[in-house]
Amino acid sequence: MRYCKFSLLFPLLAVLTACSSGPVEINTFCQRDAVGNYLVKWETRPEIKGQVQFFVSDFPDMRREVPAGHSDIQNGVFTYITSDNISRKYFRLVFNGLYSRMVAARSVQMDSIPNFRDLGGYLTTDGESTCWGKIFRSGDISNMGDIDLQRLSKLGIRTIIDLRSVAEADSLPITYPLANIVHIPVDEGMEDLIGQIEAGQMFKGDVSVFMQDAYLRFTGDTLAWAKVLHILTKADSYPVLLTDVEGKDCVGFLSALLLLACRVPEAKVLRDYMDTNNHINIARYRPMAETLDSNAQEALTSAISVNELFLSQAISKIMKDYGGINAYLQKEGKLSGKQERKLRRLLLTPLDNK
Repeated sequence: MRYCKFSLLFPLLAVLTACSSGPVEINTFCQRDAVGNYLVKWETRPEIKGQVQFFVSDFPDMRREVPAGHSDIQNGVFTYITSDNISRKYFRLVFNGLYSRMVAARSVQMDSIPNFRDLGGYLTTDGESTCWGKIFRSGDISNMGDIDLQRLSKLGIRTIIDLRSVAEADSLPITYPLANIVHIPVDEGMEDLIGQIEAGQMFKGDVSVFMQDAYLRFTGDTLAWAKVLHILTKADSYPVLLTDVEGKDCVGFLSALLLLACRVPEAKVLRDYMDTNNHINIARYRPMAETLDSNAQEALTSAISVNELFLSQAISKIMKDYGGINAYLQKEGKLSGKQERKLRRLLLTPLDNK
């Protein structure tokens, strides 16, 4: 095991509060480098002294917890070196034996599956956290290779919810015998959009209007969301993978609904949504882009990216029409109050303060 100091100027993905002699804020972050090692960082406010212990596991419930070492809390960072290129690692940090925090790399390494991420680790306004390893989101998995097949099986995925259109699912079917594959089509119209861009009929501004309209239509696709929520209220459905072509529009909208239902602040939900721009499968569109003029290339870039405006307008419409996300899910998602509470129990975990 090697330990080294790094700058603490990093994205703070979780803001956790515990009590010892006074309120203590703990900011944690984990990322996996290109070699496969994990960098785990933390920061406490105010600064506290003592020891932090590290435990590592291939499972989010840490049922096979292995001590990985310890360090001074003031060091703020440790590197976990591993040659395991298949299993994803979860970490538990225990500070002075008083409180512990789970952390993992949000982006899950995949070679042939774009935009594969975990919705865990987000703090809610109620002081809970979304569970790690419970709901994943991704782009198209129909062409996954053998290595990614092993990685997916290690995650223990039980249910795959495929939100692609009927045409997309028929042309590139998902074959994965270890999970229940449920196709719930939500037609975002992307095939028509790309075709119009290739034909020179759509410019950047047109694409923005098209996508805003698509997200507003998502809010009315209540039959699809009701089917999804019915699955997500069943404990034996988990872990779940939400997937579409790029994991950005249908999956992005649904992920936002779930995080908001869990009372994750909207600003964090929008940041999670916008992170898709760091994981777009650009290579998929390169041959097409090379045949287009500069205007069409700009339009294509807009089409394959996400824009905060698309999602924020959809959220605003729900808030205006229903008064809140939970009211929307109850009425249009057909969730009873009991089912809504069960959904939150399945997706959330209390902070672990000893």
